[in-house]
Amino acid sequence: MAKETILAKQYCANFGRGKESGVCSGVMIARSGQLWIHEDYQGKNCFAEKGCDYFKSIVMPGIPDDKTKKR
Repeated sequence: MAKETILAKQYCANFGRGKESGVCSGVMIARSGQLWIHEDYQGKNCFAEKGCDYFKSIVMPGIPDDKTKKR
């Protein structure tokens, strides 16, 4: 499993759990605070390692540095 996917599993609110494990819910957040569903991501397997904007812009900055450097 790629480093980004492991971190997404641990920290991303969009990363599905249980029977939906690894399936993205597609919720996006704009800088203004507006939420919307990104249909290109929703219902598809997590692709944080391939360049998910939400993961890169929202999730990664919130992960403690020691967690991102361990992997």
